[in-house]
Amino acid sequence: MHGGFFFPGGGQGAYFNFRERKLAQRAAQRIELKIPATAAAPIWAIMMECGEPGENSWLLYALGDGDTILYTSNGGLAGGGGSADQFVPEFIDTANRCLEHLRPAKSYPVLAAGNCTFYAITDAGVLTATGSLDDLGNDRHPLSPLYHAGHEVITQVRYASSWRAWVLSWLKGERGMTGIPEHTATWGVLSELGGYAAVPGASIFASVDGKAGTYSGTGTFFEPEQLPQELKRANDQLIVTADRLLQRLQPTESFPFPNLGHVVFYVGTQTGVLCGGGTVEELESGSHPLSPLYEARQAVFRAASQGPGQDRPVPADVEASYNRGIASAQKGDWEQAIAAFSEVIRLKPDCAEAYGSRGSVYSEKGDQDRAIADLSEAIRLKPALAQAYNDRGRAYAKKGDSERAIADCAQAILLKPQFAAAYNNRGIGYVIQGDLDRAVADFTEAIRVAPDFAAPYRNRGFAFSEQGHLEPAIADYNVAIRLEPDVAETYHIRGLAYQKQGLSGKAAADFRKAQELNR
Repeated sequence: MHGGFFFPGGGQGAYFNFRERKLAQRAAQRIELKIPATAAAPIWAIMMECGEPGENSWLLYALGDGDTILYTSNGGLAGGGGSADQFVPEFIDTANRCLEHLRPAKSYPVLAAGNCTFYAITDAGVLTATGSLDDLGNDRHPLSPLYHAGHEVITQVRYASSWRAWVLSWLKGERGMTGIPEHTATWGVLSELGGYAAVPGASIFASVDGKAGTYSGTGTFFEPEQLPQELKRANDQLIVTADRLLQRLQPTESFPFPNLGHVVFYVGTQTGVLCGGGTVEELESGSHPLSPLYEARQAVFRAASQGPGQDRPVPADVEASYNRGIASAQKGDWEQAIAAFSEVIRLKPDCAEAYGSRGSVYSEKGDQDRAIADLSEAIRLKPALAQAYNDRGRAYAKKGDSERAIADCAQAILLKPQFAAAYNNRGIGYVIQGDLDRAVADFTEAIRVAPDFAAPYRNRGFAFSEQGHLEPAIADYNVAIRLEPDVAETYHIRGLAYQKQGLSGKAAADFRKAQELNR
């Protein structure tokens, strides 16, 4: 059993050479790499170093273009890519939001055990700060959000560069295969879930010779002699099921990460790797051709989570319940969504995302008090959860509490500056207060961040209309209707704007359309 693999990296000398070289980078390297930097956001690369060099240390180096390297003092090296790329911008953005807690670096000392040092690279030099791993990890340090953002990147780098790479090379036959039974064409299966926040990238691996593995934040491998009996049965059943469904799979030479809410299966055979997949909802329904393979996958997860002594993955029941909640919420089935998220909370009481998701559903259902209670618990469990602040702000706005709505959305923006929904919801708070100029400014920023987001066009149109600016209001309503043609409210408020202009025919047509959509 192992919890993460690294490629050979050249030992301690290479570690320190790498460290020194990256800390010496300045504007010329940034310009050559075409990485932007501004006065407000000067940090374009960051190094996060934890442990004790020479014994048990590691550093994460991340560039603003998405490139990442994870290096250990014992010679381990892992490169990023794949799912890691999407977490790097947030890591860099978080560093820029933490500028006030960083100071110019005069030297780069050897770390004391149990500490973590950040080195933020700017054109003008390196900024730094150090904190204890205990304080950083338990949200008792101003740089705790930066520490957590770095660990999101580390999780994905380790997966993409080590666990996943090892499994795929094995499936492709690059590690040599012996002892394959004559009765099967399948020698291994890798199944990946495009992760939600609560169950990031949960993956399983099973092989015909008894190897098995799981990955959900940390990697776990079992050699055949280590397999608990229940996991061995589940492992064998997955192989048998894959072998039976080979005709439902397609040959592949590329191995992309699955989209959010999708499951992919990569099956190694003696003639090459085959793949197939579907959405969680389709696979759970039982009607998808690969539903039996999904059921076998879940059985492996359940068995792996019960084995003694290993880093346990997210239990299959938690994963399945969370996915059901997301699927139900997307369909507007609020009761089913609430039931599913409540089941996640029962199984995993510290799951902030489940409280946040359930709170958002309560808000959509119209129960703002329960929504605020759940979202407050999500924030207590995970203070850096921007989505929970945004959704609680929206719930406060629905109650007419504009002050708290604006404060929560402002906190969401502080945690996640490119958060279009938070700008939109803060703008609604300003509309409630009658501060239409600030409302227009926030809606405009939301549009800048997300040009295809219909709501801020509709809301800015309303603010313009309240200010008496009917032409720009109607222009915004037109864009909102183009982006979301089936929202009755937009036709109704555009009709009101036409009515104010004296265009009774256009107004009547919009009112009729709104009535049709409301039926």
